[in-house]
Amino acid sequence: MAQLGAKGHKALAANVSARRCSIAFGRGSSIAHAPVGARLSSTDNGKPSFKGQMMQGITQRMAKEKADRERMERERQTSAPARNAATSFVILFAAAVAYYMGTKLPRDPDPASTVPLSGAPQLRQVAAVEILDDAQMRCINQAGMTTRQWKEAPTLFFKFAGTPAAVKEQVALVQTIAKGAGSTSFDFAKNADEQAELWSARKEALWSTAAVKQDGDHIWTSDVAVPISRLPDIIEETKRDMKESGLFGTIVGHVGDGNFHTILVYNDQQRKAAVDFEHRMVKRAIEMEGTVTGEHGVGLVKRDYLPHELGDPAVDLMRKMKLAFDPLCLLNCDKIIRMQKPKAGEVGEW
Repeated sequence: MAQLGAKGHKALAANVSARRCSIAFGRGSSIAHAPVGARLSSTDNGKPSFKGQMMQGITQRMAKEKADRERMERERQTSAPARNAATSFVILFAAAVAYYMGTKLPRDPDPASTVPLSGAPQLRQVAAVEILDDAQMRCINQAGMTTRQWKEAPTLFFKFAGTPAAVKEQVALVQTIAKGAGSTSFDFAKNADEQAELWSARKEALWSTAAVKQDGDHIWTSDVAVPISRLPDIIEETKRDMKESGLFGTIVGHVGDGNFHTILVYNDQQRKAAVDFEHRMVKRAIEMEGTVTGEHGVGLVKRDYLPHELGDPAVDLMRKMKLAFDPLCLLNCDKIIRMQKPKAGEVGEW
């Protein structure tokens, strides 16, 4: 049931098409009902009255609508075989392409991420894996935004999903793996309050880093993503680069998809060092078969890195597609892709 206003009721009444309905006309306090198509009173000269003319118009319109529906139904039935054949062709073509790409094209899987189905532990119930480096844990303690003090060491945070028995099994497996990798402690939240406390460190990561900056300092957040097997390498190299550049920052990562974020704290005198550090981090990610950004987006800052990741032909195609839909370049012009191909020397050397 829908509630309609005055205009809605008029529109609804004008579209009544059921055969066995009645239309009411009112004059004063009397209302006359007549089946659709019936001839109402006539004038003395034999011509239909105003009401009769209205009914004739309605009857003619309904007859035309019925004829149109019958014609459309005939056309639909006539064209059905052709449509079905076209649909079948598209499905077969898509299946052929999928088969070709899955079996014929050469593939070079990452050996470190290819695990045999038997003989290796399977972490099926892990919903999230986050990493916070030692500098990030130190900022969380200094900012005092959580209810506990944390060990100032690189820390992994896990979330598990599943039945209690499955979660218990997965927790034990992760604890064993962590211990074998040199972990010094392992905390497990047993109820909602403990879960909230444990996860609060991750939620306050950005804000705790911002809280320890000095007056006049700036915050620059950035991210890249690499194959999971290369995540430890790029994090270690990035931390070493940060230290050698004289910059302070923290690292937060989504281990499950190989994506990590840097949160740089810098002053005006360190602006160039921060820009150069960002450039090297992106270049490092691409050299490790990664991408210039995992979540933050390309925008203006990283648009000139795309040709190095995707190749000039792919970027040129994107540029042509943008110009086809927005020839005047009114919508976010030069975002993600420069609409005019850069001239020699316009973009910094790779």
